[in-house]
Amino acid sequence: MGRILDVHPAVDSRERLNLKMAEPVRSFRESRPPPAPEAEGALCVVSADGKGMPMRRPAPAAPIHGHAPAQEAKPNRKTMAVGGPVYTIDPCGRTPEEVATSLWHSPDAAPPPSERPVPQPQRLWASLPQHQDHHEGSAPEATVGWLAQEVGRRPPRADKPRRLLMDGQKSLWDAGQRALPTAKTMAMLDLVHATPRIWDAAHLFYGRDEEQALRFVDDRVLRLLQGEGRSVVAGLRQMGTKRKLRGKKREKLANICAYLDTHAHRMHDDGSLAAGYPLASGVIEGACRHVSKDRMERSGMRWTIESAQAMLDMRSTYLNGEWDDFLRYRIGQETPRLYPYRELVEPRAVLEEIDLPIAA
Repeated sequence: MGRILDVHPAVDSRERLNLKMAEPVRSFRESRPPPAPEAEGALCVVSADGKGMPMRRPAPAAPIHGHAPAQEAKPNRKTMAVGGPVYTIDPCGRTPEEVATSLWHSPDAAPPPSERPVPQPQRLWASLPQHQDHHEGSAPEATVGWLAQEVGRRPPRADKPRRLLMDGQKSLWDAGQRALPTAKTMAMLDLVHATPRIWDAAHLFYGRDEEQALRFVDDRVLRLLQGEGRSVVAGLRQMGTKRKLRGKKREKLANICAYLDTHAHRMHDDGSLAAGYPLASGVIEGACRHVSKDRMERSGMRWTIESAQAMLDMRSTYLNGEWDDFLRYRIGQETPRLYPYRELVEPRAVLEEIDLPIAA
């Protein structure tokens, strides 16, 4: 607007323009046809992750003092947005040794395959907590519910494997279990969220000895990839007892083991590798960073729930490759409202040529 019209609206005006622009996003999304069957891959992957959005403080709220200690949590600073993609991908078989080697980027490792399957076709969306009828719906429920609807709209194939791949956030798994039938969906913990716990355990046992720690982590991660998750947890507990860990170290090891034990039934990596399934949620991590963090957490930015959701709706539409279709859809929705008598002054052929709805 500044370049073409030499108009420079205030921030408040831009927020209101964006709110208005985003109103038809949901109806547009529901109107989209499902992907063509020939564009689908053999595996269906569903994923979700959360990112904090910096919120604008309500006017009556007390200011957050800047001199508060860094380790103290500053309340009401961020609100969690949950984003998630649905995509299909062809299988890519790998061995546990290949995956373990790729994690540490060893210079002696064999180069990765030149052609890896890519997600096809991918659709994503992100949601903040939804307020409807004086009731606040959680962001995980809203996003995972949409993911389940999107899966249902895909070309039906009873034999297509479906995978739910996420980190350890309990609210996401609870929402996923309610929205997606567990009989048809294989739940999988993101490998990249398990390996940091193994590193933490290694530093409890070996301190600053990086060489010993790397050997320890390499062995345990390889065993996770071979489907030995529960034996890895049992071994960590046994090492803690033999080395007589005390105090905070013992407490930290207990938390690590509890996390891995809780998700042990979601770490069947050996079967996943044999089937060619993805093990890490790099797609959702990149999507959440690109949709929300890179755009919404720039210096000095603060949002209301409404303005942040409008931006997430618009940005996900653009990143889904649907921007031009959305603009045509919005023009088609707005034209009858703005010009209810346009057929009196415009020839019918012109309206048909530009593909606008014609009043009966």
